[in-house]
Amino acid sequence: RPMASRKEPRLMRLYRYQYGMRSQRVGRAYIEHEHIVDAIAHRDGEMAELLMRSHIRSSRKNIERLLKDNKVSIVGEKGRKGKK
Repeated sequence: RPMASRKEPRLMRLYRYQYGMRSQRVGRAYIEHEHIVDAIAHRDGEMAELLMRSHIRSSRKNIERLLKDNKVSIVGEKGRKGKK
């Protein structure tokens, strides 16, 4: 398994812990969740999978952007902890 994919769940947990419902993305994520649930309710597994993969990709890109912009750091990274 590539290194990035092993870190991904940790980054997602970190992001949720630090930003949770305060994130600018929360509104969009909520809508994405609604669409996923609708696809499941309509027994459209293919659409649910497509939407879930898109949701995860968007969340990951958002986390990567925050890390790049130094708006969040990984706990223990270079002695820093939490938000800058």
